[in-house]
Amino acid sequence: RYWRDWSSDVCSSDLSKERTENIMFLIMKIHLQKAKIYITILFLLSMVIARAGNYDITISTSATSNGSWSGGTPDVFTPSGNSANILNTDIQTRLVTKGVTINTSGGGAQTGNITISTTITAAPTSGTNTLSITAAGTITINGSCAINLTPASSASALVGGSVTLSAATITIGSAITCTGGVNTNGVGGAGGSVSFTATSGNLNISSGTITTNGGASSGGNATGGAAGSIALNATSGTVTSQDLSAVGGAGSNNGGAGGAVTVTAANASSITLGTITTTGGSAASATNSSGGAGGNVTIADHSGTTTITAISAKGGTSYNNSGAAGGYIRINTTTPTGGNVSVGNIDNSGTASAGNNAVGGAGGAITIKSSTGSISCTGTVTSNGGNGYGNTGGVGGTIILAASTSVSITGNTSVNGGSNPNANNQNGGAGGSITITATSGTVSTADLSTTGGSVTGGGAGATGGAISITAASASSITLGNVTTSGGNGTASYSGGNAGNFTIADHSGTTTITSITANGGTLTGVAAGANGGTISINATTPTGGNVSIGAISNTGSSPVGNNAAAGNAGNITIKSSTGSVSCTSTITSTGGNGNGGTAGTGGNLTIAASTDVTISGTINLSGGSGNQATYNGGASGAVSITATTGNVSTSTITTSGGASLATGVGGVGGAVSITANSASTIGVGAITSSGGNGANSNNAGGAGGAVTISGTAAAFTS
Repeated sequence: RYWRDWSSDVCSSDLSKERTENIMFLIMKIHLQKAKIYITILFLLSMVIARAGNYDITISTSATSNGSWSGGTPDVFTPSGNSANILNTDIQTRLVTKGVTINTSGGGAQTGNITISTTITAAPTSGTNTLSITAAGTITINGSCAINLTPASSASALVGGSVTLSAATITIGSAITCTGGVNTNGVGGAGGSVSFTATSGNLNISSGTITTNGGASSGGNATGGAAGSIALNATSGTVTSQDLSAVGGAGSNNGGAGGAVTVTAANASSITLGTITTTGGSAASATNSSGGAGGNVTIADHSGTTTITAISAKGGTSYNNSGAAGGYIRINTTTPTGGNVSVGNIDNSGTASAGNNAVGGAGGAITIKSSTGSISCTGTVTSNGGNGYGNTGGVGGTIILAASTSVSITGNTSVNGGSNPNANNQNGGAGGSITITATSGTVSTADLSTTGGSVTGGGAGATGGAISITAASASSITLGNVTTSGGNGTASYSGGNAGNFTIADHSGTTTITSITANGGTLTGVAAGANGGTISINATTPTGGNVSIGAISNTGSSPVGNNAAAGNAGNITIKSSTGSVSCTSTITSTGGNGNGGTAGTGGNLTIAASTDVTISGTINLSGGSGNQATYNGGASGAVSITATTGNVSTSTITTSGGASLATGVGGVGGAVSITANSASTIGVGAITSSGGNGANSNNAGGAGGAVTISGTAAAFTS
């Protein structure tokens, strides 16, 4: 009995538990089924809602059907049935005098696609007439179905028509032209604007150029029309385009300004564009006429790759007036999130003046960034200032390239200041600056030039621009010829000081064809210009082998009386894990004074973990004092250290400058060579003499000390 009661209690308890679990399972199953039904219903409702209120529309050569026009301004087409059609001439006729708006909404149950299957050509005669097309689905412009809204040539400034497209996805297979009208007796017509927005899919311009050029002025001594803007937007899809042109109109006087090109696609996986041209319009061969300024190009921050065939945003050609400035170029500049960037030739230089008392145009700024990828410029990069004529030359633009991995520039890069060939007591333009940053990759460039503008008639040369390269974890930095020299002055005006050249500490190798950072020369009574500082791995060196060709950063000498000379810049080259090799001459001499202070020679510091090899001569001498009571300039010092390797140099000269009038000679510079673990130390002739005094009443300069220390088995000198 005990066993029976106990077992029956257990069994009844288990059955109750099992029954409860089964009931709970059934309830959950019912809820899941209901949830599936609700999800299905919601999905179907969303599809219906998405399609509700939209009709498909075709623009063709067939009669208009299933829709009507409002008759207002703009004239709005409202579809009233499925698969509506609009006769293209209905649109063309209206665009002559007013805007046209087409929208797929209207109560239908279709997707809301719009297809343009024929050309649309209209010549607006008044106002700013816009063709505005909005589709819930896609907009497709078929091949050979160009849109052209260019006004006819007339005696009025007729504005080109504009085109605005907005749809989930946009596909364009033909050219769209919104050029301003030619004015035969006044200001050219402004170009119309173009704006395309893909709200959820791709924006693809597979064929044809998008053009918003300004109209020309062919008479009336007037300005060319300004170009219209081009805006390409894709919320989440890719952007692909052929060439984009927003060129200012040529003037019968001044040229029109180039238009802006903007591409916005924050979440795009890729932006691929053809050649972008936003140059200013050219001025006519008339008195006091300037070219138009170049338009700006902006690729907003986005997460994908960027590929552009070429960019030209130069100022327009001027005649007998100031040169025009180049537009700026910005790619991923605010909060860069993008991948690889590849661009062909880039040119946004300012243009030259061609007449008296006219300033050269400034070069535009170029900024390209990538937070996750590389930057590759496959052509030349040019942002020079335009030459002045009887006035200041234009300043060179600034270039900033900052990549997560590598930076590569295949062609030469120049941001030189404009010269002044007919100075009229005006200066050359300052050279722009170049800043390159590669967080973890390599840096490879052809020639880099930031030279200040020179003067040939009577004015000061301009300063050279700075070049700075930062690539802390780069495996290699490879550069062509680097030039940061100041411009040359004439008459009683100075040459420009040279810009500095810096390669920040990095772990990889460094190879440079040559470095020139000389002060600009001069021909008259004015101070000489200083050479620029050259610094490679100078702070906390972590780099490998360094190889450089010829190096020169001399100060310049005045020609007339009572003028001080320029000092040479210092040179510092270090490698913590490799060697330093200079395959040609190193020249860092001070300029000769002429009735003023003589220039000092620059100091040379080379420190390597292994070998130091200098194939050419080293000359750091001070300049001579040529008049009055001025002394000769002091020489710079040489310090060479090879921690574990050998040292090999050619001739070393660190002589003080002589005084050729009534001053004392300059002090010779010290020479110190340290190679405690070297097997060989080979040094050419060393001259560290003091400069001669002018006469028996003026002392010569002290010679510099020469110290060579090490445990080399062989020493030659």
